[in-house]
Amino acid sequence: MKIDIRFTDTDAQKNVNHTSIIEWIAHARVKMLDRYAELSEINDLDHVLVSLNVNFSGKIFWPGEVEITGFVSEVGSKSVKTEFYVTDKDGTDLADAECVNVFFITYSGKSIIIPEEFKSLLLSGKISA
Repeated sequence: MKIDIRFTDTDAQKNVNHTSIIEWIAHARVKMLDRYAELSEINDLDHVLVSLNVNFSGKIFWPGEVEITGFVSEVGSKSVKTEFYVTDKDGTDLADAECVNVFFITYSGKSIIIPEEFKSLLLSGKISA
């Protein structure tokens, strides 16, 4: 997923603020997990972020563009771990993140054990960010 860096993503020195990078990663994570849910055709299954660990390894400046790539790295009984990488146009690593989401039933708000067919789909690696 390509992201155009906006002026509003920056601070006074034209460095991209860390909160913008976290927003980009969140956008990629939600889009990826929602695509898995759509593909699975399981209704009323939702997810919530319970853990986020971000490492910033390079400065990002405006104007420009970055690429966010991500994948499912681990599937637990009720949760999924995903990893994301932010790189510039030359492939230089700028940030990486590890996220954990827990799945729940939308109408009840209760966490659930991931259905086997959905777990298999998550482990298949068919979708990435």
